[in-house]
Amino acid sequence: MFRYEKKYFLNNFYIEQLKKRLSPVMKLDPILDGKKNYSIRSLYFDDYCDTSFKQVINGISKRYKYRIRFYNYNSEYIVLEKKYKINNMNKKVSCELTKEQVLDIINNRNININKIFEKYNIKTELLTGKTKNKKKIYADLENGNINCIIGTHALFTDNV
Repeated sequence: MFRYEKKYFLNNFYIEQLKKRLSPVMKLDPILDGKKNYSIRSLYFDDYCDTSFKQVINGISKRYKYRIRFYNYNSEYIVLEKKYKINNMNKKVSCELTKEQVLDIINNRNININKIFEKYNIKTELLTGKTKNKKKIYADLENGNINCIIGTHALFTDNV
């Protein structure tokens, strides 16, 4: 589901007023765990042209980005997210990763990405220069049977 995401600077008086008004209808973020705030560490992914970064800087209204996040320096809960933005609306799709999976990704070790995504009903395919069934992958991508393609320079073709 897409949602509106707006950010505001508020002074402490308005923050307290909002807390009082919203507390009957909203729950605190469980990551807070009784604290007033929490830390977020993110690793963003981009292509060799810095496309995602440039889309943000240039205010492109339809874009997405991938990132790995963890909170409060806790490596027990790590998520891989795809965050979509279309005009002023946002949506996140995420799945949990283990610390070992993150290290495999960072160190470019061979991982089975389908295994990570399958429990979230996200269909992925690998696309490299050696992929034999490219036409089927392109067709599946176009008709929505594939949600995410992972690969090498082969991703940067007109078909993807």
